[in-house]
Amino acid sequence: MTRTKVLRFVLLLTLVLALAFVVQAWSYHYLHYGFYGKGILLNYCFNYTIALLFFGVLLIYKDRKPERLGYVFLIASLLKFLLFFLIIYPSLGDNHSVRSPQFFSFFIPYLVCVILEITSIIRLLNGK
Repeated sequence: MTRTKVLRFVLLLTLVLALAFVVQAWSYHYLHYGFYGKGILLNYCFNYTIALLFFGVLLIYKDRKPERLGYVFLIASLLKFLLFFLIIYPSLGDNHSVRSPQFFSFFIPYLVCVILEITSIIRLLNGK
């Protein structure tokens, strides 16, 4: 049963992130922001990979220590930001002043992943 829920999460995450990627890439093209210069592809791949890894960790804790799941989720969120500042942030430029397109290149896939993670974990905990 959990296997189908994991597969459902992976497919949903893939489809929703792909749709968000297409919309955001088209918007950047339409607004003449450029595509690869903002690291949009790197940000989507980063968030996708991290969401899959942390969802797996949350599943492990759901079965072993469900009372600590909230703390694990908070720690995972902190780790995401730490990894962002170690991996993604240095590639944003020399002056480290983040502009709106760069911010949204990270924040949109991050937000999509967090929303999908939260709703999927809630469904798992409720047994749906």
